[in-house]
Amino acid sequence: MFFLVKYDQYNVSVTTIDSLTAAFGPRISDDGFTGYIAVANPLGACTKIDAPPRVPYVDDKKWIALIMRTPTIYGNCSFDVKVLNAQKAGFAAVIIYNSESDNLIKMSSTGFYNIKIPSVFVGHSSGIEITKYYTYINKTFVILNNDDG
Repeated sequence: MFFLVKYDQYNVSVTTIDSLTAAFGPRISDDGFTGYIAVANPLGACTKIDAPPRVPYVDDKKWIALIMRTPTIYGNCSFDVKVLNAQKAGFAAVIIYNSESDNLIKMSSTGFYNIKIPSVFVGHSSGIEITKYYTYINKTFVILNNDDG
């Protein structure tokens, strides 16, 4: 589970999202990982993706890439390739959302890559909601937590 925290002019609203941490990469610390979400470009992240945007209120080490799990018919790549492409682009964490359902999947790895950033998986509806309302453009920050602790 993780928390989306959005400030408005009157108060703070907090939304929680069910997620599963990946079976690869580092474990999210017990304090969680706080950062801002940017939608990956390209969204499927099976190839090189754009670096995080440069905005004054976000530390370069606090970017979280939002990536869509692409259906196999579109040439889907493995979860670790998606996370590796985000890592190479300069992101510090990854959220991958299901492209076809709200089912949560424990992401696995081929074991070929040295993944150094944490990642979590969320359902389709959550991914669409995050894209529309909870990116850095909306000045929302995220606190990622482990599902196991």
